[in-house]
Amino acid sequence: MATTSPRSEASELALTLHDLHTALQVGGDATIRVTPQALDDRQIDLLFHGAGLTIEGRSETATPAGRELEYRVSRPQSLADCVDGEMSVLIVGLNPSLVACDAGFGFAGPSNRFWKAAIAAGLVSRRGEPRHALQHHHVGFTDLVKRPTARASELRRAEYHSGMTRLEGLVDLLAPRVVCVLGVTGWRAASDNRSATLGLQETLVGGRPAYVMPNPSGLNAHTNHDDLVSHMLAVIELGRPN
Repeated sequence: MATTSPRSEASELALTLHDLHTALQVGGDATIRVTPQALDDRQIDLLFHGAGLTIEGRSETATPAGRELEYRVSRPQSLADCVDGEMSVLIVGLNPSLVACDAGFGFAGPSNRFWKAAIAAGLVSRRGEPRHALQHHHVGFTDLVKRPTARASELRRAEYHSGMTRLEGLVDLLAPRVVCVLGVTGWRAASDNRSATLGLQETLVGGRPAYVMPNPSGLNAHTNHDDLVSHMLAVIELGRPN
């Protein structure tokens, strides 16, 4: 009988959950069945959380092939990860904005400079299309903290700590070549390294190199378009196959 790896199974489930999130309206609910072969319950829950779905109930049925899990989920105001097991770069925002949740993609605010800089650097080729970025450029998207807020300053340090644990599990599972965190203040809180600076970090995330670049929010007056492009070019180099 054919076997599957945790990475390939997680990749398929992550995209299925992303599409389910996209199909549901805020407040909507659905039932989804999962027949895990290589994933454990912790890894499955991690992917549901990353997809911005709330697990309302779970049941398990034994089958000749193993087991079938049935999840009842609801869709709060949230933003889903767009990730798979073929990523060169995993972009990590600090947390989704309310505007991003409404738009269905990260960095959606009119003053946010991410997409303009990412296109200029060649990281992606279309604004606001994470699925296209994943499929054509092997660039995935997640957030340190999944709770949406108007500003990242509303987040608590404990949320960064638990978010870092989830991020490490996700990276360990899907193995992107490089993890790029957007926002050094959030990275300092998540990594408990108050002296961390921009650039390649000494600390690995899930066994993978981590690069910290400035937050592209228009509220961040300490960076500009050219700075963002330069950092993204460095990330692209780190994400190239050896």
